[in-house]
Amino acid sequence: MVKDVNPQFIRARVVESATNTYTEIPVSLPTVQQLSDGKSLVIEILKIFINTQMPDFQNVIISDTTVQLTTKPQTDLVRLSNPTTIFTESKTIFCVDTAATDATLVYKSDDSTKVYDYSDGAGNGYLVGSNLVYFGIKGTNNMAAKNANIAILYRLKKVGASELIGMIQH
Repeated sequence: MVKDVNPQFIRARVVESATNTYTEIPVSLPTVQQLSDGKSLVIEILKIFINTQMPDFQNVIISDTTVQLTTKPQTDLVRLSNPTTIFTESKTIFCVDTAATDATLVYKSDDSTKVYDYSDGAGNGYLVGSNLVYFGIKGTNNMAAKNANIAILYRLKKVGASELIGMIQH
């Protein structure tokens, strides 16, 4: 089996078109190539690196910034159970301070880049049989539009026709 032994990155940035509005961009992948032996070269996702802007901090309000990566275009956020969803992540802040004096923080995640490993431990990643994926973002109860950056570590993998058909149908 032929494998690309040199993983590469695809990078993208998505910015909400307006505050708290689902916004999505298409991310071009290397073209799925049909080979002379009836097989195809497809993308194999190994890791996803994500950095999502923190939601706004407001008293007695839950604010959130959610991002997703899907294999089909969406009109809003979808659940992880949706067969087109590759990745989803939310950052949430909830503050309760009834006196509104010291802004007691109940939950706050950090601004660091998160890394999600899509390999199975045996060197196999998540296969994508299309030329596009879709990177979306939506805030909830934020005062300004949010943004996120993604880096997809991938390589090319040779697959048979039945594997490719299964990927395309999802």
